[in-house]
Amino acid sequence: MPEYDFRSLSPIDFEVLVRDLLQEELQITLESSKAGRDLGIDFRHCSSADGSLIVQCKHYVETGYTALKYVLEKEEAPKVRKLHPSRYIFATSVSLNNRERDEIKSIFSPYIRSTGDVLGKEDLNNLLGNFPHIERRTVKLWLASVTVLEEVLFARIKNASRHEIEQIRERARYYVQNASFGEAMDILDKYNFCIIAGIPGIGKTMLAEMIVLHFSHAGYEAIKVSDDISQAWELAVDNERRVFYYDDFLGQTSYTDKLHKNEDQRLLDFIRAVRKTKGAKLILTTREYILNQARQQHEKLDRERFDDETCIVDLEKYTRSIRAKILFNHVYFSELPEPYRHALLSNAAYLKIVDHRNYSPRIVQLMTEFSRIRDVPINEYVSCFLKNMDNPLSIWQHAFEKHLSRSAKDVLIALVSLPHEVFLTDLGQAFESYHVAFAEKYAGSVGPQDFKSALRELEGDFLSYSKDDEEIIVQYRNPSVRDFVLGYLKSSTPELEILFRSIVFLEQLRWIWDWSQEKQNSDIMPKLITADAEAFRDKLRRLQNAAPCNLITCRYGGGKESKIRYPYTSEQKADFVLTLTEKLEQLGGTVLREALQQVEAGIGQSAGSRWGLYSLVNRMIETKCLKKSERKQFIAAAKQYLFSGTECPEDLSPLGRLIDEQPDLFDEKELARAKQLVEETATQTEVMARKFDPERLRDEADILKTLGQQFDVNVQEIVTALESRAEEKEGDRTEEKQEPEYASSSSGEDDGSTDEEIISLFSLLGSSGAPPTESQRPQV
Repeated sequence: MPEYDFRSLSPIDFEVLVRDLLQEELQITLESSKAGRDLGIDFRHCSSADGSLIVQCKHYVETGYTALKYVLEKEEAPKVRKLHPSRYIFATSVSLNNRERDEIKSIFSPYIRSTGDVLGKEDLNNLLGNFPHIERRTVKLWLASVTVLEEVLFARIKNASRHEIEQIRERARYYVQNASFGEAMDILDKYNFCIIAGIPGIGKTMLAEMIVLHFSHAGYEAIKVSDDISQAWELAVDNERRVFYYDDFLGQTSYTDKLHKNEDQRLLDFIRAVRKTKGAKLILTTREYILNQARQQHEKLDRERFDDETCIVDLEKYTRSIRAKILFNHVYFSELPEPYRHALLSNAAYLKIVDHRNYSPRIVQLMTEFSRIRDVPINEYVSCFLKNMDNPLSIWQHAFEKHLSRSAKDVLIALVSLPHEVFLTDLGQAFESYHVAFAEKYAGSVGPQDFKSALRELEGDFLSYSKDDEEIIVQYRNPSVRDFVLGYLKSSTPELEILFRSIVFLEQLRWIWDWSQEKQNSDIMPKLITADAEAFRDKLRRLQNAAPCNLITCRYGGGKESKIRYPYTSEQKADFVLTLTEKLEQLGGTVLREALQQVEAGIGQSAGSRWGLYSLVNRMIETKCLKKSERKQFIAAAKQYLFSGTECPEDLSPLGRLIDEQPDLFDEKELARAKQLVEETATQTEVMARKFDPERLRDEADILKTLGQQFDVNVQEIVTALESRAEEKEGDRTEEKQEPEYASSSSGEDDGSTDEEIISLFSLLGSSGAPPTESQRPQV
């Protein structure tokens, strides 16, 4: 019979274990309550024949029987009497003797039928022996046994210290199973070996240890490889059931740490041997960028690739529910003093951590270790926690500064100035310009393969790639990488200056400008252009005619989607130049006049943007960058265009908005013309309505309604007709047989956990933000 003390389980884990065991024992399905403060119910089963069955769990292993009895008498018994169940089962992690069982039965009389409905530590272990499949899938249980851990780490190769075992036990208490566990197990079932890769701090080692424990408990002899694969070769790879675990098999800092003296060939030979052996499993962990570096330098590894055998642990696999449980476990098992817990619980501050875009298990771990945050004032604890997530230097700084090649760094720096996703060819242009400029300043070297080499190095940890028709799209793998590069550039003025001088897309300049408008960065742009204002004017002229790199999704008939480059309009470019001219005295008005001339040229060719003109006209009224005569000339040309060529209500919207906001710009004759245009456009829209889909019909109806009210034109009959046509088309659409659409999730967990559910979970740590008492902490 197993002999677990259940100390490695959180209250949630313990509750789930009891539920699973009782469902098997009683052959019923129990309804679960939300985690949190209950009404005396953790699980319930209702039957018309037997009435209601209620199950209650108390995880009081830390406080013992005396505290448990007190809570049962004072708090739980009154709840049960109000519920009046036909049967009440009580389960606890506390060890119970016969006298104590009788006392608990008496406390809940007559609802506990017999002492058999009082389950203590020994009873739960007995049930685990009866249902070994539950024991196998409750991974964290095994960590309660030092014997099991010694089997994991000391079998044959006994080079792991007891200190390491205790560290693993401690870490495993925080584990929350996610989609990566099942993915890695599927890979091992198919190939017998798996590479677990991911960014620093994402949980690679934790996942590997859980899988090792799984196989160890299933009867495998566990072998930990510490130095190189030759340690594993010392043991025969035959049909013995063995699981080999090689953490950071390429080193923690660089592939050169481990792959030496023909290590790559020995590793490949061992992998092939494991693949052919039914009883062997091999688990390797590494950081993705190190794996990619190794592939580039070791042809043998590159030929193998191992794409199918690689399990990537990334943030997408941490659903909201999982993120909340990871944070909960770290706080629950931590040594954080009560005031710090109170700070997290107050006003549900933990929700900001759970939902942070840079959420990282590593940051959660660091910020819940009291030894690391003891100098943080209690009233600054939450803000410090969030600040560490805002600026994830602890995750990226060491890898970026110490391990990446110059080319890889230059790719990341170039990408930070581009839209969040770009075509690879556009990133190549930005990289090449920056890379060469950096080399020129610091007498570095450049080569024709630098970009390709850097991309392979960065794939996975830092960058992700996707295919769109014939193009490859690239973006940061994790938003925290971009945040780190931003912080790095802010503190590295020389590299920021090189980036500024080397930009090749207008989008890059707009990004630098937008970044400089943040209060803490307000001095960036003036410093960058002060050195040579004339050079900046020339660059601004060139960038206005540069090809775009911004991407949008274009939807075609049949539901096909594709990414295309989407250029700024002449109006948007002129608007941006106007902004720069107003804020940067060094720029002068020459470039602005040239930009406005391009806008007027587009107007003359009927290629103007109506909303862009609306924005420019509004700004022209107040700007001091141009003479009054210049502004008057431009406004007249823009108004003429806005009155011409209108074919649908949307074409009239910018004109209507401008008349609303700047009525002094229009005389009576122009207002009468606008009213006539509304009437003509309404009639034309009704004729063309049969070509529109329901969404377009409703949009046009809404715009017409607004224009009709503004210009006192009766278009209600046409608006009603458009809305009726939309309803008819929607009815036709629902009757069509359509293929169902499926949305995949990275985990079977409930990704849509509500605030209320997470708040209920964290209420286990104390109610209303109050720190829990000693007897309350383990309570479920």
